[in-house]
Amino acid sequence: MYDSPLKFYRDQHKNPDLYNGGKPETREIQEMLAEDEQRKKEGGEEAGPGNVEKKVEIISPAAKDFIQTVDLVRNAKLKAEFASDKLEQVIFKERQDAILGTLKKVLDDVKNYMSSISYMIQMRQSEEVEQKKFLEQQVEAEVIRKRYHNKLISDLKIAARLINVSLNAEYSEELRLQEESKFPSRSGMKPEQVREALDKHEYYKFPHKAGALIDFQKMPRDPYAERKYIAGWAMSVYSYLAAIINDSSIDKHLDSAA
Repeated sequence: MYDSPLKFYRDQHKNPDLYNGGKPETREIQEMLAEDEQRKKEGGEEAGPGNVEKKVEIISPAAKDFIQTVDLVRNAKLKAEFASDKLEQVIFKERQDAILGTLKKVLDDVKNYMSSISYMIQMRQSEEVEQKKFLEQQVEAEVIRKRYHNKLISDLKIAARLINVSLNAEYSEELRLQEESKFPSRSGMKPEQVREALDKHEYYKFPHKAGALIDFQKMPRDPYAERKYIAGWAMSVYSYLAAIINDSSIDKHLDSAA
């Protein structure tokens, strides 16, 4: 039995390097960054995540999905007739905090991952580093980038699964019961008791049926293509969400749950 839901889900992603298809990702990353910059220029926007005056109406769909997901989780509650159930309220609040804390980690992962890419590109443009040292720095930077990418993939899937089991109205009831029964808070409970507890919860429709904040149904099965898909998602979130984070309530809510 796991002593926390996060440990339980993270154990299912012990070796994130298995996601690595062994192909170079740098070229694809540079292409995505170039496409993003060109798109913003054509749309009259300043390239990069520095414009904090952006309005929510023009942020990317991925950023909107992220904000909507946070709002749904933050405002989730038990059904009105069970609002006085103190034990289930405690369990429900702990679950909310776990989900919001994981979403905060995802946001941090996105920032770290994109920063590692920027650092790699800056190094390659530098002409002041001797070749041997340059190669050493490149190897180190690539290791760091992959580490951040792996952590992003892991935390994103953990967040999606926590949301699916705990709050997603479109998630399979049978799978919900199976997964919920594994949480420490349900230790010793019979299936019918777990089902009775779940019936006290409200469930919500999230932006995406399977992934909550990311469309996993469109994600390729090939490990390398999956990594590229999530890298593109991260860039879309970072390009806009980072630009409005200081002027929105989302960071405050995530920090309060971390």
